Amino acid sequence: MTATQILVPSASYGGHDYGDCRLSIEEYAVDGSPALILETVDGSPVATVTVNVSGYGMMRSEDAAFFVKDYGENSGIAAMLEDRGIIETTGGLAGLPFGQRVAEYRLTGECTAPTDPQG
Repeated sequence: MTATQILVPSASYGGHDYGDCRLSIEEYAVDGSPALILETVDGSPVATVTVNVSGYGMMRSEDAAFFVKDYGENSGIAAMLEDRGIIETTGGLAGLPFGQRVAEYRLTGECTAPTDPQG
């Protein structure tokens, strides 16, 4: 599968400004669920946005849904992507075995292919 990429203008969360970034939508090999990776426009990794919960016996509410890791170094990433109209909540939650809770999201229908922020 070729990864889809979405432009994330002025990506900033957790007190850090990363400038324009791209969100790559890939798949987790174990179950085919969406895996979202945030990287700078030059390809430097910023964050793995999603966490795969299938190994903990939890299910997604819909095929296109995914769980966002919005704690620790990713704190604030969900709000930033929601504010830019890229993701929206499904209302689902999952509890991880080490005490963290993750919220379930899906891509919005307004997401488009990235444009070159340099020109």
